[in-house]
Amino acid sequence: MSDAIKRYPGEKADVCWDSRLCIHVGECGRAANELFEGGRDPWCRPDLVAIEEVVDVVRRCPTGALTYERK
Repeated sequence: MSDAIKRYPGEKADVCWDSRLCIHVGECGRAANELFEGGRDPWCRPDLVAIEEVVDVVRRCPTGALTYERK
């Protein structure tokens, strides 16, 4: 995996963020503050929301910088 891609593991799904594609629109944080919270480490925690919410939020990313893999 490229250094530009960061994986955030969860029990039901992993979320990946590609910094090369992200334009920091902030749609992810507005859509699900529990899943993505700026200033928190790690800022993405897939296990804090239902898998359906992970899928919905990732699909809202306008650039495709966010992806997910179900387990």
